[in-house]
Amino acid sequence: MNKTSKIFSKLFLIVLFIKVFDVFKNLVIASILGVSSNADIYTALISIPDSLIVILGLDTIRGVVNSEYAHFNTLGKKEEMWESFNNLFNILFLISIIVVSAIILFNNFIIGLLLPGFEGIKKDKAIEISYIIFPILFLKVFIGYFHSVYNAVKNFYFPVVAPVVVGIALLVSVVLPYYNDDVIYNLSFANLAGNFILFLLMTGGLIKLGAVLRFRKIVLDDVTKKVLKGSLSILFLVICNQLYLFSKNYFASYYGEGAISSLHYSGTITSIFVSIIFATFFTVLISDLSSIFSNDQKLKAKKLFLNTLTVLIFTVIPVIVMFIVYAEEILSLVYLRGNFSTAGIEMTLKPFYWDAIALFTFILYIIPTTLYLAKKEYLLLTKIGSIVYLFGIFLNYFLTDRYGYYAISMAGFITTGIYGIALLFYSRRIIGRFGKFTRYVILMILSGSITLSALLFLKIYIFSQYISYHFQNLFLILLINSIITALIYLAITHLLKVNYVSGLLNSLKK
Repeated sequence: MNKTSKIFSKLFLIVLFIKVFDVFKNLVIASILGVSSNADIYTALISIPDSLIVILGLDTIRGVVNSEYAHFNTLGKKEEMWESFNNLFNILFLISIIVVSAIILFNNFIIGLLLPGFEGIKKDKAIEISYIIFPILFLKVFIGYFHSVYNAVKNFYFPVVAPVVVGIALLVSVVLPYYNDDVIYNLSFANLAGNFILFLLMTGGLIKLGAVLRFRKIVLDDVTKKVLKGSLSILFLVICNQLYLFSKNYFASYYGEGAISSLHYSGTITSIFVSIIFATFFTVLISDLSSIFSNDQKLKAKKLFLNTLTVLIFTVIPVIVMFIVYAEEILSLVYLRGNFSTAGIEMTLKPFYWDAIALFTFILYIIPTTLYLAKKEYLLLTKIGSIVYLFGIFLNYFLTDRYGYYAISMAGFITTGIYGIALLFYSRRIIGRFGKFTRYVILMILSGSITLSALLFLKIYIFSQYISYHFQNLFLILLINSIITALIYLAITHLLKVNYVSGLLNSLKK
């Protein structure tokens, strides 16, 4: 078993444990907020700092830093790397201070621009909460930057575990007396405090690894110039990406109470797998592929890339099948408690189907993205992604106008699908032909389709009479059918000779 596989296995187990905690935290918050105006305000505002970081170009350095610093770390040029790190820290510090001051000063305008459907009391409350949430942008700029540096120096585990402090802060906040008798204030303050603690932890960790942080006149050394040049080359891509993401809440805000929060709750379940894939594979692949390309080992890079992509597709297909067939039961098991009513389940159900199948297209574009970043094909990545995301904005408008708020998820599936196929098509310029990869993917999709048909048949003719919406019953039904889904899928993939479970188990075992 190679070193990369060992890292994947360890990270998978760590991230899985953390996501269990994260799910628990999200369920507690969902049971308190429900599908409501407060939930709309909180879920919409908490995403704005991340979105602004990206649209202003402050997040573009993450992938580039990972790729460039991994290259210099591989060559043993650590002094140059840490010198560049400090220079970038000073640049980001200055820019972040200016940006945070501006968005706090113009918070009314920003909320009106990004969430035009918020009016009256709902908008006034959002403006008030923004004074607590918007300063988080300053902290997240450095948290994201530091995360990339950790990955570049092959320290993958700490930046994955450290963010747990934010979740702990949120859970503590909901058991304390509510400020202004409203839990939304507690949650907002907890996010700010948790991110501050996370910033301190990640800063301390980097100093132990050799980083030096000192305020001084900004100097553009050669490494920093490379990072900034690479970042600028993908700046238009990330701006288009963030405009596309902004458009989701923008159009959903017109559909009244619960539209934004139901989209958030739907995406929260599928984001468990998105987070695991991103934390376990994305950052590690950029670092390792960059090192492999630095040593001019094209065949090794191709094998690592295609193997990772194949195994992820194999793993996610039965998950999608289960999500589609038992969508209502899964949502009820996860959310149906506290202030989350059956009406909230019905609203969340509509986008959930599309979010489920979008897990497949997410893999198709996120893993090839690592290849482009590692090979430093920034311009090609920008050209493909920018066109797709601009089309996605139009798609969000067109489909929501036709079908309603849940069409945001429908558009997400189509957009990521087009993006993934385009990236895969042009990735042949980097690694050459795919060989049998396409055939294997078709056979895995066929296996999933047969499994889906079998599971629907079992649900309609056998399990339907046993389903009730009590927690114990739902848990038992879902557990049994998860096992059935796995057995059917594994049997079919075994017959079609596209079964990778033995390799996965061996990796985890070792």
